[in-house]
Amino acid sequence: ALPRVLTATAVSLAGRATTPPSPAPEPDEKPAPALVPSPELAGELAEKVLAVLAGIALDELDASASTLGNLAEALEVSPGDAEAMAWVASKLAARMGLPREPSKLCRGVEAQGGSPNEARRLVVALLASLPFDEAMALRNSILTAAAGGTSTSVLALVPAVLLGKGAPPADTNSKPFDWSFGTQLLQVACKCTSSEGVGQNVELLALDALEALVVASPRDEVAALLKSIQETFKHVLKVGSGQSPPSARTARGAARCWAA
Repeated sequence: ALPRVLTATAVSLAGRATTPPSPAPEPDEKPAPALVPSPELAGELAEKVLAVLAGIALDELDASASTLGNLAEALEVSPGDAEAMAWVASKLAARMGLPREPSKLCRGVEAQGGSPNEARRLVVALLASLPFDEAMALRNSILTAAAGGTSTSVLALVPAVLLGKGAPPADTNSKPFDWSFGTQLLQVACKCTSSEGVGQNVELLALDALEALVVASPRDEVAALLKSIQETFKHVLKVGSGQSPPSARTARGAARCWAA
């Protein structure tokens, strides 16, 4: 309940912070009530509330991902107008290290085998509220981190970025962001599903990411992605005489990637 209360408070203050200043009263008019904070003060108070909220979310993340779900729900149900919600989402994302460090949202998902659903839900909620340029920066940051392979846990967020609210439609060739990451992301996902020593949870995250990638790809990108899968696993699909057969894990990974 605390995330919802703090978010509602921040949204209320943000509504005041984003309100244009009232014109100066005429000499014979009464001044505004002193209990109404100025936009500047409301903004300062809202930022302090959001700092507390972000701190709670990140501090509790190692113990439970449910705090992210509570935070996402608070954003989803807050009654603020679009401008106030964009202000709150922007400040909150910055306090949580986004878009620079999307892996912060995935602490515990890889190592502890936790569910990625709450982190995905928060990403979708942020993307729905952030100003367009900031939403694009968050999307691209997640996709770049996942395609780079430096943090496999970020693969957990790929479905939220590609298939969540505000994602590009799958049935058009519209490209609101650069799809050149597609082949790189596919190769990382395929590697995670077929390499020895990769945990089962990471394998499942990779398969989710791969499925989202294929579903969300524009029509003119699908053929290239399928060809990349063939190239990645051609040593499995074509085993000639004298060649060692692939391991069971590699063969299974190839089959599951192709099925996705």
